[in-house]
Amino acid sequence: MNAKNVLFLFVCTFCTIGAYAQPTRFITSADSNIQYFGRIDDANIDEIAFAFPGVSIKANFTGTSITAILSQNGGGGASSTNYFTVIIDEQEPFVLAISPSQNEYNLAHNLPQGVHSVEIFKRTESFVGTVVFKGFYVDAGHSLVAPDALPNTRIEFIGNSITCGYGNESSQNPPKSGFTSVNENNYMAWGAIAARELQAQYSCVAYSGRGLYQNNDGSTAGTLPKIYDQVIADNATVTWDNTRYVPDIIVINLGTNDFSAEAASSAYTVDSALFVDTYIAFVEKLRGYYAHATIICAVGVMMSDSYPENQKHWTRIQSYTSAVVNHFADSGDNHVFFFKMNPQSAPYGEDWHPTIATHDKMARSLVRFIASIDAGISCTGTVNIGEDLNVSEMNFPFTIQTNEEAHIDVTYTWYKNGVKTATSSQPYLTLTDANNAIGQYRVEKDSAHCVYQDKITLHAQNPSEIVTVHNSDDAIRIAFDNAYLCTISSEDEMIQSVELFSILGTSVLKMNNIAQNTVVIDLSTLQGGMYVVKINTQSYVYYKKMLRY
Repeated sequence: MNAKNVLFLFVCTFCTIGAYAQPTRFITSADSNIQYFGRIDDANIDEIAFAFPGVSIKANFTGTSITAILSQNGGGGASSTNYFTVIIDEQEPFVLAISPSQNEYNLAHNLPQGVHSVEIFKRTESFVGTVVFKGFYVDAGHSLVAPDALPNTRIEFIGNSITCGYGNESSQNPPKSGFTSVNENNYMAWGAIAARELQAQYSCVAYSGRGLYQNNDGSTAGTLPKIYDQVIADNATVTWDNTRYVPDIIVINLGTNDFSAEAASSAYTVDSALFVDTYIAFVEKLRGYYAHATIICAVGVMMSDSYPENQKHWTRIQSYTSAVVNHFADSGDNHVFFFKMNPQSAPYGEDWHPTIATHDKMARSLVRFIASIDAGISCTGTVNIGEDLNVSEMNFPFTIQTNEEAHIDVTYTWYKNGVKTATSSQPYLTLTDANNAIGQYRVEKDSAHCVYQDKITLHAQNPSEIVTVHNSDDAIRIAFDNAYLCTISSEDEMIQSVELFSILGTSVLKMNNIAQNTVVIDLSTLQGGMYVVKINTQSYVYYKKMLRY
């Protein structure tokens, strides 16, 4: 993970616009150039309210300074002060503390003239207090400008204190007891780190102490499934419109608090059937909202079989969660997955919660898992093995060389025609026999952050020839040129329609009423990644995989 995200330079508690008195222009929170991420209550568009951790506000602006107008209903004490991570021009972040007696916060001044970016990211969770954002001040004569394009992929994390980032800024053994909001940092929680690594939009619906069917005190009110539909976790009057943010990937980590209640009293012993049934009902609810989402049911990292003694919490939660995933697999839903993160080790954050270092490991593990299940998040194109080659023009032994150097903790896995042939820490593959060299080669570079890939074909034809693939789909040919134009041709029947899907099943392009044997598609606007092409002829439906670099 990027080390610069770990360092915060200072905490800004009394930064005011008055310190840099100059003519300003007010930009209301309703400005269309402001981007909001996470759950917000915008019923009053001039006062955007939010409480969940990880809500962020982004904008691009001109001029030399920018000030945010923020207020909170928290008391401002050790456990009720909201904190934000602030990033200007993608430089080192700093921490902003919100005071009940202040509502204007200068975020940057004396910047060079030009276009700049700002992001403010809520580090703290709902019970710390609701925040209201009213807008920005920029220099007089200046304004906000068009925002950056949104990432195509959306990810949502649903969880408890672990996912909030409870106490992760602390690092002690034995751990410090008690919650302090200054030590809660959702920006460096595993979900936010993974989302940045995957270059995905991020939403976090998490609340400390809440469980799947019972909370850590044994109560059943306000469990995570029960507050999931709310914009503000502690306000049931405003319901979230789930069509506003449709995640491609949902990661759930619930159950730790259900078992925490059991640890406190045998009266709250976790009922396996109730746990599994509640979990199934919650996933079914999510599936109803998000038909095409990949749903990951995670366990870890605060549970073990050693504590409480003889209660086997770690074994049991794995068993119960696996039963949930198996239920959906048996029902034909193969997009619900089980994901295990091993129990953490010292040092610890507040109240035995994971530290930032542990969150970073969790995020790495999740990113690798998402790559392994082909959930549509790939980083294609960042490792390069060159162009297709003609075997007759090559000298053997021949080395397929990447554009990489060998590094510690980086592996390269090589595939020939889809079959794994080698795994090595060296960024090359040596071929010794020209007779057996023909085929398609793919390399995957696994840097523990993401899996990057590239491919080439070694063929015996002239580069302009089409290589015939002898399978059930050989009536359909797909060819590309350097301008990202894709030509699809049918030898026999006319093509009636073509539809292109992301690997997550989302339709990204559709052409109907073609009635020709050849169709040309412009792929230049698509992001790199794997796609599935559905081709309808007069009598048949064909599916082809396609990799866009």
